[in-house]
Amino acid sequence: MRPGITVVIPTFPSRYNELGRAVASATNQTLPPEQVIVVVDNGHEGAAATRTRGLMQVETEWTAFLDDDDYFLPEHLEKLAELATSAKADLVFPGSP
Repeated sequence: MRPGITVVIPTFPSRYNELGRAVASATNQTLPPEQVIVVVDNGHEGAAATRTRGLMQVETEWTAFLDDDDYFLPEHLEKLAELATSAKADLVFPGSP
């Protein structure tokens, strides 16, 4: 497994107009991800199954999930990576201050 972060974004064909903002926020990070994987749910399999298909493609140590109608603030991945490293955590989850 490679060090780094992969961002997985599940989406539906009807939401492609919102997808651009999510992808841009993932790629414009102060700590850029190694890869951004967009997984399309064409068969109405649901968010969990679509995320799992994306997760199966990940080759990095860390995975960040992002919904297609949401976005990351510019330092999102950097702050989570710093927290995970300093706490020696297996899992970190963003929350409100």
